[in-house]
Amino acid sequence: MNESSNFYLNESGPKYGSGVDLEFPDWSGHLPAVPRMPKDKWLTFCQSNLARLRTFPGYDQRRRENGIPVEFHL
Repeated sequence: MNESSNFYLNESGPKYGSGVDLEFPDWSGHLPAVPRMPKDKWLTFCQSNLARLRTFPGYDQRRRENGIPVEFHL
């Protein structure tokens, strides 16, 4: 093993950077994200767009290129 490998195996060494203390912002006053539309309505919107997306030229080819070339049967 080289010197850098020993560093990662050494639990007492600094894990990030050069041992500098990190300061994180106070998020206690952060407002939770509120969706602009209900999930079921968003799903319906996505399903309605799927038919339109499939009509774009080259859709099938791009889908085959970006997909997984293996089928899984469960």
